[in-house]
Amino acid sequence: MRRITYLLAVVFLVMGTKANGQTQKQDSVYFAREYLQGMAILNKARAFNDIDMEKEALYKLLVLDERDTSVLMSLAQLYFNSGNFTSSVLVSLDFLNKHPGNITALEIAALSYEQLRIYDKAVQFYEDLYLRRQNINVLYQIAYLQYALKRFDESSNNLNILESKSEGAANMQFPKADGAVQEVPVMAAVLNLKGLIAKEQGNTEEAKRMFNEAIKLAPDFEAPKISIEEINKG
Repeated sequence: MRRITYLLAVVFLVMGTKANGQTQKQDSVYFAREYLQGMAILNKARAFNDIDMEKEALYKLLVLDERDTSVLMSLAQLYFNSGNFTSSVLVSLDFLNKHPGNITALEIAALSYEQLRIYDKAVQFYEDLYLRRQNINVLYQIAYLQYALKRFDESSNNLNILESKSEGAANMQFPKADGAVQEVPVMAAVLNLKGLIAKEQGNTEEAKRMFNEAIKLAPDFEAPKISIEEINKG
């Protein structure tokens, strides 16, 4: 009797193993088919510039494989490019939880927080980004946001670091009142921001001196000219 029971157990085990293997095979085929379909939809949506369908396809791919970080990054970029900065922050933070220190995710998080005017958080991610890349444009952005937060000492310290790195650096881009963009030397940008700090602290003479120094370096620099006009108007 025991032998029969044993033989039955072996039979059931073999049958169970075969059934389990068949299920896994079916699951694998289903996954592959669904993933290929999701990629096909994603490619078509991108070709036709259909953002809603692109987002739907990315979510489908993400549900199929949560470990697919390329899909997660694409979703963060899609949200940012479409102006949904809250979602781009959340997705980039999720990405950073999986891959701490990722440069693109840090940049998206910093830019998104800045667009949301959560400047203290933006500074936090810009600082992490700067420590990893030493990009002077990032350092300037940190200094500017610290100025906006009225953290003037921190901003001034970073401007001094920028000043030491300004020689031979590429020009920085600044928006103009008409929406155009102009390029100015890094040192001109530093002097302009130092002028803004002095102006905010009530030292108008020092502010004007800094603005004029910036204009000497970049005669077409619109921002310091506007600031001088505002000071002269009282």
